[in-house]
Amino acid sequence: MNASSNFSVLNNSTPPSSLIPASIIVPWTATYLSLCYFGGVGNLVVAGLILCNRKLRSGCGLLIGHCVVANTLLCIVCYPQTVVSIYWKLINNWNISYSYCSTFMWIQQSCQYASNTMEAYIASNRVVALCFPYKYKAYSQEKLERVVIVAIWICSFVLGCLGLFDLGTFYFVLPIGACSIGQKDVGGLLTFIAGFYFPLACAGTGYALIYLRMLAIRRRATAGEGKERVEKTIEKKRLSKANMMFVSFFWNLICYLVLPVTIVLAPQVIQSPFILLLGTVQLLGYVINPLILFSMSAEYRTELRRILRSVAHAVLPCFARATDPSGHSTSLKLSTLHNRSHQSTDVPMPSV
Repeated sequence: MNASSNFSVLNNSTPPSSLIPASIIVPWTATYLSLCYFGGVGNLVVAGLILCNRKLRSGCGLLIGHCVVANTLLCIVCYPQTVVSIYWKLINNWNISYSYCSTFMWIQQSCQYASNTMEAYIASNRVVALCFPYKYKAYSQEKLERVVIVAIWICSFVLGCLGLFDLGTFYFVLPIGACSIGQKDVGGLLTFIAGFYFPLACAGTGYALIYLRMLAIRRRATAGEGKERVEKTIEKKRLSKANMMFVSFFWNLICYLVLPVTIVLAPQVIQSPFILLLGTVQLLGYVINPLILFSMSAEYRTELRRILRSVAHAVLPCFARATDPSGHSTSLKLSTLHNRSHQSTDVPMPSV
């Protein structure tokens, strides 16, 4: 399913039509595509909120925005073409061309490299914010972040290009119709590790340090030491954001590693319908991530409510004029709705 998976096991004489029956592939395709576009919409909403609100771009918000953009491309462009290719191969025995496969694999590899590297950069940002707060202002300068982000995207697309020219890595079409990546030599294996697993290892190390730091801060607060510092607004925000990114990263990591680890331990599973379930679990890492951000961040929820109210106030009057040209009965309803929405904003937001 995924480019990071070891799908070369499928290069055997087994007929593709006998690998997965049509009674499974059809409903799975519909479910998988629905999850793809649900995740794409969710990630687009997060990116739009960060773009519209400068306050959300502070700290690591700009980094989260670019990580979300990479995830959006994966959900809307890369994974749907993979499942459609599998469907047409298993149902209609339609073979995709190598140029089609290599183009989409280049985009998918580049976005995954960028997403993983951005996760590592976000983890380093949170480590400095919690462990070295007096150096954070210099470390989190917006100009510096923009330079690093551009460098990450450029390096990711360059690493993805290596597969196009068979430089260490190469792209190929599997018997089930999906595209995958292979390594020709040690250089290709090192390239794959540098783009996928090394950034994840760095991010995991950073979040482990963050978790230990959060435990230390809360322990001091419980003991009565440093209680005033913990109660500061800026400290609370940093702890809340670190906790949110901690949960988000490890959710993505669990979903991401289920497929390759299972294939390494039991290669025969790739020839069974169970491989579709593993691919769906991997996709859930990108689909659920926006829900984690909204559930654990009061700032994102507040901005989403503000945007929805603005859209409602702009759309409802137009809809009222279209349904009731006189405007007598609807004007009262709209004013009542407007007043209720303003009253709901007076309720204080719960702290996260």
